[in-house]
Amino acid sequence: IHIAERYTAKDTELTNRLAYQRRSNASILNLISEPALFPERVELLPFLKSSLQFIDIDPESFQLQVNNSITHLEIDVELFSKAVNELIINALQAVNNDLDLVQIVIDLIPGGSPLTNLNWIRFTIADSGGGLDDDYYLLMKEPFFTTHKENGSPGFGINIAENIIHAHNGTLEIKSRADKGTEAIIYIPDRQKHE
Repeated sequence: IHIAERYTAKDTELTNRLAYQRRSNASILNLISEPALFPERVELLPFLKSSLQFIDIDPESFQLQVNNSITHLEIDVELFSKAVNELIINALQAVNNDLDLVQIVIDLIPGGSPLTNLNWIRFTIADSGGGLDDDYYLLMKEPFFTTHKENGSPGFGINIAENIIHAHNGTLEIKSRADKGTEAIIYIPDRQKHE
């Protein structure tokens, strides 16, 4: 009887652990799956400032360069803010939270497809950290890749950001070289009219 009770208790514990793991996996898959968007037209600078303030960062602390012709974005504010903040947090981790070593540049790239004739808005979030060797660089977008175990997984954040950016019909490019830092580059369609 005692042996049967022990096995029943172990079965119950295993069942509970598996149920917890399934819930965790479902949460993770939900975070990195294609999100539903609720886009709206917002002013660029107020959006960027409120996004940075959400992660307790003073926008004036960054080296920020913005092309003056970009005044508005058409985005899902909450999700796009999450994508930008994930990339900024990764950049800050790479430089031990030294804001002077992170630069944000937002500029306009002419071109686009012949069918839509859209330009692209390019967000570049660059850090002057150590960068990654080629071996690690290939793993960088893996959800559970990390070089900062105490700070969580940058790979997971990059994965989330990339899915949000893809949902905005954009792309995310990561460039990293050892001893030269890392750049996260977001391209999203520019839907505003320019003079």
